[in-house]
Amino acid sequence: MMKFLLNCKAIIFYLRSYPANIFRRISRYLNPTKQEFVKIIKPDLYYPGKFIWKDKKTTGINNKDYYKGKIILLVNKNTISRSEYTVMSLQTAPNVLTIGNQIAGADGTVSSFELIGGYKTSMTSLGVYYQDFSETQRKGVKIDIEVQPTIHGIKAGRDEILEKAIKFVNE
Repeated sequence: MMKFLLNCKAIIFYLRSYPANIFRRISRYLNPTKQEFVKIIKPDLYYPGKFIWKDKKTTGINNKDYYKGKIILLVNKNTISRSEYTVMSLQTAPNVLTIGNQIAGADGTVSSFELIGGYKTSMTSLGVYYQDFSETQRKGVKIDIEVQPTIHGIKAGRDEILEKAIKFVNE
């Protein structure tokens, strides 16, 4: 698919759902070099309250024939977990614009456990940060152009986030 898209003037990625685990394969075509895209901390189980930085996570490869057109990432409240991680990975490419509105801010591995009395709960067991150490959890990914759906747009069955992306491509 990406080989076919390399000649397009823009690629719009719909990340308002839970994607397959393909961001590394896609980023090979979008990045001119390997890029660090996330920093992760994990708890030190031998020292409660202490956290350890894990190895850096990278995306992309050295590729002189990378995609040079516009890249647009569409996000909204349904962009959660792996979708957020995918957005962070794809944001490392040149010419990327993220359009949408506040996302979940719920990334990191989920750990589920049962409490006394049979109550079940879950939480993230990792801290997730951009490569510049800015937080993503509870805040979400960085959005370049915020678009809030309007009541008029919803009633008309319009996708105002996609409309904004198409307008940007045609400018």
